[in-house]
Amino acid sequence: MHPRKKEEIVQRLVKIACQAEIPELGKSRPKTYHGEDGIFALSKAAYGDYIELVRTYIKEEDWGPKFSEHYIRTALDRILAKIGQQPTRAAIDPLVDQFISELNAYSDELAVYIAIHDLSMEVESLEIGNIILRKATDEFLERLAGRMDSIIHASEKPDPAKKSLGNLERKRFTRHKGRVFAEYHVVAEQKRAVERAVAECRRVLDLLWLFVNFPDSRAASRFHISIEEIGEINMSVLCENKFYAFNSRRRFLPFHIRGDVLGEMREMGIFEVSDLLKKPDRMLTDFEKTLIRGIHWYAAARAQTESDNEFLNLVVCLETFFTPENKDPIAPSIAEGVAIVLAQEASVRLGIKKTVKDLYGIRSGISHGGRKAVTDSDLTWLREAALYVTEWMIKNRKQFNSRQQLCDWIELKRLGGA
Repeated sequence: MHPRKKEEIVQRLVKIACQAEIPELGKSRPKTYHGEDGIFALSKAAYGDYIELVRTYIKEEDWGPKFSEHYIRTALDRILAKIGQQPTRAAIDPLVDQFISELNAYSDELAVYIAIHDLSMEVESLEIGNIILRKATDEFLERLAGRMDSIIHASEKPDPAKKSLGNLERKRFTRHKGRVFAEYHVVAEQKRAVERAVAECRRVLDLLWLFVNFPDSRAASRFHISIEEIGEINMSVLCENKFYAFNSRRRFLPFHIRGDVLGEMREMGIFEVSDLLKKPDRMLTDFEKTLIRGIHWYAAARAQTESDNEFLNLVVCLETFFTPENKDPIAPSIAEGVAIVLAQEASVRLGIKKTVKDLYGIRSGISHGGRKAVTDSDLTWLREAALYVTEWMIKNRKQFNSRQQLCDWIELKRLGGA
């Protein structure tokens, strides 16, 4: 860490510690801490400084990916408690140095396993993005249980408790037989590892949502099912010796990955997008980032339970691709972009442009309270438009390095350029 950044942290800690109070019964404070290292309470102003200090740590390039906000806050609470009511540089400097050294030295790689309840597959394993999907066979579950056993036996629990806990966890694993586990490896503390694993898993589910909706895929023909058959995403997450449960409000199709489907996924560019997910953010072009965001918004739209929310998310998907840098005017730019991408003939483009502008009026009504009704035909048209636009972006992703290049290309086409 740059000495200037460290000095900023120390100064903030001094300021916060000087404002810290002894908690009083009946006196409400935004933050109160009681721990082995001491106690303190923070006023509203001091708590604002405290949150800014937490953000300073999280924004640090090497720390944000490794440490959760909870981890940073817990450590800062202990430092503030140790400083007490008479903060001095002599007391704060060594505590800050020790904490920074611990953060810089952290190198533990954790494995996170996520049981995805509505996903199954014939193949033993499949790598998509930074996730390895693994079929929950008896052999895999036994290997996972063995990993859990080694963690339990290394703990400080008494032997009878270890045996009881081991048996309990093995029973828990048997419930997941036949499902799919997403495996994710990351250098991060436990809570942050789980956060990142769930985020990566959801990006993979975004791709599967997109693939299922492609009209040319055999997978799509097998999913003419009603809303009632679509369940919420349920995920059980194992990280080290702790289980976490997630229940998303987003819907997900019960999806079975067969061997013959993999070829279709490859033809439609799913695995090439998967390769983009493996890249660090700094290695992606602006257009690649735009493509990933657009896919996310399409998948988020199709997973909504209410038509208004699906409609808004589909519009955001189109905005992601076609909003110009100056962002004004948005509606005509999006309408022209969709028309030029989806059609060749001028008369067809004019019809598409008018439809998109009309739908954008509905979007404004929903967002700003004018309340225009979303019809089934409107939603169906917008779904197909967003899907075909996203498919076009995947197929033509190598033509553009940035969204602005795409907008420039659309302007050239609008003016009759080749």
